[in-house]
Amino acid sequence: MKINKYFYITISDDDMSAYIHCTNYFSEHNGPFDQVDIIRLINSYKVSYGIISEAVTEVANATSEDKFPIQVAKGTLPVHGIDGSITFHVHGHVLSRGRKVAQFKELMEILKVNKGDKIATISEPIAGKDGSTVTQKVIRASVGKNVGPLPGSNVHFVDAEKAYYAGIDGEISIQENLIDVQTLEEITSEELKIKRRLHVEGSLIIHGDVTTNCDISAVGDIKIFGIVEAATVEAGGSVFVSEGFSGMNKGKVSAKANVFLGYMNQGKVLAGNNLYVENSIVHSIMDVHGSVYCLRGNIIGGRLTIGELVQAKDFGNRLSTETIIFFKHKDTASDEQQLLDEKKALEHTLKQLELVGENLEKNKNDLQARIMLLKQRNSKEKTVNDLKIVESKIVQLQKELQRDVKQQIFVKGTLFSNVIVQFGRYKQKINQVHHEVSVVLDHNEIKIRALKELHNGADYFELESS
Repeated sequence: MKINKYFYITISDDDMSAYIHCTNYFSEHNGPFDQVDIIRLINSYKVSYGIISEAVTEVANATSEDKFPIQVAKGTLPVHGIDGSITFHVHGHVLSRGRKVAQFKELMEILKVNKGDKIATISEPIAGKDGSTVTQKVIRASVGKNVGPLPGSNVHFVDAEKAYYAGIDGEISIQENLIDVQTLEEITSEELKIKRRLHVEGSLIIHGDVTTNCDISAVGDIKIFGIVEAATVEAGGSVFVSEGFSGMNKGKVSAKANVFLGYMNQGKVLAGNNLYVENSIVHSIMDVHGSVYCLRGNIIGGRLTIGELVQAKDFGNRLSTETIIFFKHKDTASDEQQLLDEKKALEHTLKQLELVGENLEKNKNDLQARIMLLKQRNSKEKTVNDLKIVESKIVQLQKELQRDVKQQIFVKGTLFSNVIVQFGRYKQKINQVHHEVSVVLDHNEIKIRALKELHNGADYFELESS
């Protein structure tokens, strides 16, 4: 019996379902159909996965055309992997929660730990499971990602516990891909006025303002419980300023990681990662490798050089103050190769230092050998820390490549005229007012689009409500 005289198969557009239909000759057949013949018919349409045996039985015993079409095969959707997670055991550690940024008062909390304290634990990612269409095309599941940052200075990781422990007493510095514990020095604004210049090897906390002509720097984070005037502030980690930055066109705040400010007026900021400003940015100069989030306020005047995206309520003002936003070209492939070369050189140096150390250990009874051994250990410790920093930068760069953050402007309020937008060599001056829009470079053309066209405002950051 030719089964295709009585039935034919259709497959859904997404290849996830197959249906059997009866032909006009169906009513001429008496008795049940052979199930083997039905399966062969299904297979002849290259449907070989997810065949529903109950449906085949139903087709074989069908006596009425009203039952058709009948679904005879169903694909399986992939079960996507779940990213690993990190749980901190210190209060006030959170810099951001998903798309929300923590309150500034929480960011300013001092994260003190003692030697041996458990800082955080991580959980491994959960593997996904591939799916399949009815024609046996594999639907790949997304892979769960590791989230564990690298242990930085004075932090060791116990693999058996998947836990980070503090190696010294001090303050935690948590960045996206690195956890440090730095020695902590605290000073009042009155003491700083006397010193004027201050450098610390760990983290620094200043209780009060950093006044004009002060020059402070730290290897770790700097937290300032006050305002920054026309002073210089430089951190190897992040900079946190509880009040704001009023630079009088002379002050500069720079950080290899993030900068957090209450407001910014006539200042200069350099940030290796992101800049977060709680309120407005006015007549300032910024050079930011990552993104700028003006969480509640506006960006008026000045010049912003940026690597990724910028968000604010208003850009410019009703007086048409010139406001320049320049997106710089990011050569991530070249940057990654440079970091890989640097990592290779550091690993070579570390290997050489270990060989030197082994030779010196053999003659450690000799005074000169002991002095050289001490120098070797210091050099080795510095090289290990430098290697951790480079590895962290590589991880950060690879995450940037995975995220593929699109360079764009998010205007939650008003985009005023005389805002100048430049993506590399493509430049446009805004000549009319726009409301709730994004600005993006699309096929070598600067385009302005309504925010409602974006999918769920996926790149938005919001400040948590008090």
